[in-house]
Amino acid sequence: MKQSRSIAFILLIIALAVTAAVSGYIAVAPEKENPQREITVVLPNASEERWNSFRTGIRAAAREYGISLTIISTTEDNEADQIASALEEKPDGIIVSLLSDQTASVLDHSSVPTVLLGTRGSLETSARLSQISLSAKAAGVSLAQLLLSYRSSASDLKIGILCSANSSSELTERLASLNEELAKH
Repeated sequence: MKQSRSIAFILLIIALAVTAAVSGYIAVAPEKENPQREITVVLPNASEERWNSFRTGIRAAAREYGISLTIISTTEDNEADQIASALEEKPDGIIVSLLSDQTASVLDHSSVPTVLLGTRGSLETSARLSQISLSAKAAGVSLAQLLLSYRSSASDLKIGILCSANSSSELTERLASLNEELAKH
C-alpha cells in the first residue's frame, strides 16, 4: 500500500512537472502571427492631388488591419504592363482604377481577387470581379440637372467638358445621358 502511494505521488509530481514545463513553454514561445496580407492599388497618375484623400484613407486602413500596401501609378502608355507586373507578384488582392478599356482583358484573365474603381469595358459583366462605381448614366443626368438649375433652358448654354480619358465607355455613356437630359429642355 505504501509502495502504491509512493508511485501515485511520483506520478503526480511528474504530471505537475510536465504541466509546468508545457505551460512555461507556451508562455514564452513566440506567438504565431497571421501572415501579412499584401494588397496592390493601381491608380492612374497616382501622385495627382485628386487621389490624396483616397491614398490617405487606404493607407490608414492598411495600417489598422496590418496589410502591406503597394500603390502603383500608371499612364495610358504603361497601364497594361504595370498591371501585368503587379499581378506577377501574386498579391492577395488588387484594387484598380483603369484608364483604358483595352487594359480590362489583363484583369479578366487573372486569378487575383480584384476590385475595380469605376467600370470599364467587358469587366462590367464579369461576375467574379467586385466593382465600386458611379452610374455613368446617373452622373450625366445629375450634371444636366445641375446645369439646368442655373438656367431655365438648355438652348443658350455653352458647356465645356474637360476629362482625362475620352476613350472610355463610362465617359461615353455619361456624355450621352447628359446630352439626352439637356435635349429634353
